[in-house]
Amino acid sequence: MSTLAGQAGWNESRYRIAYLFHPSFVPYLPELGVCRIVYHADDSFSKMPVWTRDLEADEHSLVSRADMLIATSPGVRRNLPGSGPARAQILQNGANIELFATGSSSEVPEDLMSIPPPRIGYFGTVSPKVDLALVDTLAGLRTDWQWVFIGKCVERSIMADPPSRDAWLRMRNRSNVHFLGLRPYHDLPRYVAHMDVNTLCYRTDPGGWWTDLSPLKLHEYLTVGRPVVAASLEVLNPLRHVVAIAEGSRQWIDALSQAIYETGTGTPEQRREVATAHDWKGIVAQLDSWLISMMAS
Repeated sequence: MSTLAGQAGWNESRYRIAYLFHPSFVPYLPELGVCRIVYHADDSFSKMPVWTRDLEADEHSLVSRADMLIATSPGVRRNLPGSGPARAQILQNGANIELFATGSSSEVPEDLMSIPPPRIGYFGTVSPKVDLALVDTLAGLRTDWQWVFIGKCVERSIMADPPSRDAWLRMRNRSNVHFLGLRPYHDLPRYVAHMDVNTLCYRTDPGGWWTDLSPLKLHEYLTVGRPVVAASLEVLNPLRHVVAIAEGSRQWIDALSQAIYETGTGTPEQRREVATAHDWKGIVAQLDSWLISMMAS
């Protein structure tokens, strides 16, 4: 810790802010001395399988000590302990608009070109938060549709989760489900832009951390203008004019059909307009203003 403090010029700094994204970092705080504390919760951690009593105690302590509390969604805010739900401000995730806007004019990636359309995309970590049982059902109902997953597959977690495990084992043997693995971030716009539709196929069964998600990829999807179909997440309710919300396999088939064969929900221009309002530059500016006010108080 002393090495990190030295590299950061911590002891010489006039303004010191310990910015924590998870309660597991609480043990570092005594080593930092006097400073302002920000707790930025980007998930409902206490709903995750790895949660422990020690982490629960650390989160209670962190919430009570924090000078500023930030949550990425209303659900994450409600899940905070103690005074968290009353004190936390919501700062949603954004997108690198400038980067993802290049996707539409880019060439189809070679590995994607070998997969025939229509292509249904999902970008991000493949873990038990993804509704693998739903995707397996949809892939079986429409074998002419190609599902393409870009991101790391956390197989250990999937195999430990019974609802996910059986679907995962079936999906890996389906010819219309493709797991391409991780791709460099700067290459993602090319993949997103060359899907027929992009999805937020998360689980919605109650009690899991997935119900409180604020998907990082949402505004990246919208930036390229392609149709988006999503599970019924609370954070998406204000965006029903640009995102098709589906519950159950029948609604998913209908929404995907509309996206693939028609125009989907909203227009490309409307989708891009929503995304532009969530450019990371604006998100950072909002956070910067909060931090300045905190230090001035």
